[in-house]
Amino acid sequence: ELRGAALLDGVRGRAAVDRDAIAELLVRISEFAARRAEIREMDLNPIAAYASGLSVLDARILLDREVKDAARGELPAAEAASLQARRQEKLRRALKPRTAVVIGDRGSRDFMWLRALDNFKGKRFSVQPDAKEAAAIEALGITNFRAVSEIGEPIDYAIASVPRKIAPQTLAECAAAAVAGIGFFTAGFSETGDPIGVELEAELKRIASRSDIALVGPNCMGLCNPGLGLLNSANLRAGEPGDVCFISQSGTHAISFCMQAPGRAIKVGMSASIGNALVLEAADYLDVMASDAATRAVGIYLEGVRDGRRFFESLKRATARVPVLVWKGGVTDSGARATFSHTGSLATPAAGWRAAMRQSGAVEVAGLEPMLDAMELLTRARPVRGRAMALVAMTGGQSVVISDTFASHGLEVPALSEASYAEFKSFFQVIGGSYRNPLDAAWTIGPRAAGGQDNLDRVLDILDRDPAVDAIVMEFRPGLAFGGLRRPIDVKDNIPLLDQLARFAQRAHKPFALAVESQHVPPDLRAGIAASAGALARERGLATFDTFERAAGAFRAAAEYFERAGNSAKGPIAIGC
Repeated sequence: ELRGAALLDGVRGRAAVDRDAIAELLVRISEFAARRAEIREMDLNPIAAYASGLSVLDARILLDREVKDAARGELPAAEAASLQARRQEKLRRALKPRTAVVIGDRGSRDFMWLRALDNFKGKRFSVQPDAKEAAAIEALGITNFRAVSEIGEPIDYAIASVPRKIAPQTLAECAAAAVAGIGFFTAGFSETGDPIGVELEAELKRIASRSDIALVGPNCMGLCNPGLGLLNSANLRAGEPGDVCFISQSGTHAISFCMQAPGRAIKVGMSASIGNALVLEAADYLDVMASDAATRAVGIYLEGVRDGRRFFESLKRATARVPVLVWKGGVTDSGARATFSHTGSLATPAAGWRAAMRQSGAVEVAGLEPMLDAMELLTRARPVRGRAMALVAMTGGQSVVISDTFASHGLEVPALSEASYAEFKSFFQVIGGSYRNPLDAAWTIGPRAAGGQDNLDRVLDILDRDPAVDAIVMEFRPGLAFGGLRRPIDVKDNIPLLDQLARFAQRAHKPFALAVESQHVPPDLRAGIAASAGALARERGLATFDTFERAAGAFRAAAEYFERAGNSAKGPIAIGC
C-alpha cells in the first residue's frame, strides 16, 4: 500500500528485491525493541536490499540505562500472565453478576445508576456515606452502607460514581474487599491532559496492577447485560438473554448500540464501555466475550490500543470462532486529535490498521448503522459464502440502480445459469418485466399478477438452486398499492407475503434478505410505514434493511468475514430467533 512499494518489484532495470528478507528484518527488529525496555531510539539507515538478502549499512541505538524492569514495576512474564488470567475470570463474574453495588450515587443525578439497576435480577446495594443521600436511597427500597467492607457478602460488580480525587481510595477499598470488578463512571484523568488527572490515573493503575480486580475504565459507562437487568443507562431496557456482544471505548456508542439493537432483532448478551482502558484492554473483553458459548458475533468501537500485538492475537482467536466487526475512530487527523482528548488514545497509522484487520480475520465497518446492519445479517441469515448476488426488484429503473449499488460494494450481479433462464421462460411475465439478473419482477410476483403467490415461490426457489448465485436480496414494498389504484396503505396487508417469505428463508440453502423500498409512500407517512413493515419482517426472522445501499454494505461485510475465516473451517450459523 506504500507509494514506494513498486521499488521492491524492480525498477529501471533492477531486479526485484528479497521481500522475505525485508519482512524478517521488520519482525526481528520489532520483537527486539519490544523485549528491551531500555531502548530509547533505534535507527537503521540505510538498509540495502538485494535480490537475495540485505545489508544494514549503518545503525544507531540509544539506551536509557536507568530503565529496568523492577523500576517500571513490571512482574515476571509468567506471573503477569497469571494475574491477567485471574482478572479475566473476575471480568466474567462482573459481566454476569449476581450482586452489584453502586458507590457514590446522588440525588442531584436522580440516582441514575441505582435506577439503571431497577430490573437487576441479582442483589443490588448502595454505598453512600452522606447521611442525607443515604436516607433518600433507603427510601427507594435499596439497602445502603457506608463502606463496601460493610456489605458482608461477595460483590461481583461495583459501579463507582465518585469525585476523581477519591477514585484511587475507592479502588483500593474494593480490591481489599475482594470485589470482582469495578467500573468507573468517574472521568477527568489522562484524557484531559491535566497533571492532577494524569497522576490520579497513574495511581489507579498502580493500585489495579497490584491486584487481580477487573478495573473497567475509568471514564466509561461500564458493563451491561440486558438479560440480567444489568444496564449502564436508565434509558435502556432489560430483555432476553442475547448472543451479540459489543465493546466500545465510547460510552455513547455502547449505549446507542444497545438501544438500537432490539429494533433490528439483535439481542445483546454483553456490552462494555471501556473508556481509558487502564488495565483491562479491548483484548481482555474480546477474549472473555468471544469465548462465551452464547456469543455469535462481537462488535468493537476503538479509538486506539496500547498493546497492538496482544489485540491482534486476541482478534485472531476470536475470529476463528465468531465474526468480529471493528469500527475504528480517529482515522483522520482531526479525528485522531479528538480521540486523544476523549479517551487518551494515540493515533494508529491507517495502512497498518487495515493490514492488521485483514490478517486477523476481523472486518472493518464505517459506523454504527453499518455495524448494526452487518450484525443483523450475520445473526439472522445463513452464512454468506460468496459475493454473487441475485437481486429481485419491482421496476426496471430500480434494477439498474441496485446493480450499481451492489457492485460499488465489491459484490457481483452475475448472469444466471441457462437452466434458470429456461425455467423462467416457462412462466415469467416479460411484458413490463425481465428475468435477467437483477429481475424486474413486479408483473410476475406482484399482488395483481396472475398466480403471483405461486410465482413468487417459483422465482425464489429457482434462484436458490442456481449455481451462479451465492445470496438473494428482494425488494419489499410495504402495502399493496403497486400496480393498481392507490389507496391507504396498511402494512398488516403484507403479513401473508411476509409469512411466505419467512417460509422460504427457512427452507433456502442460501442467505436471503429484504430491502425495504418506500418511495411510493407519501413523504409524511414514509418513515412510519417503513419502520412498521421492517418490524413485521423481523418478527418473522427475516433480515431486513432500510435501503439496498445498507443491504449491500451488510453483505459485503459478511462475505468478507467468511472469506477471511475460511469457509471450510466454519460451521453453519442458525437462522431466525
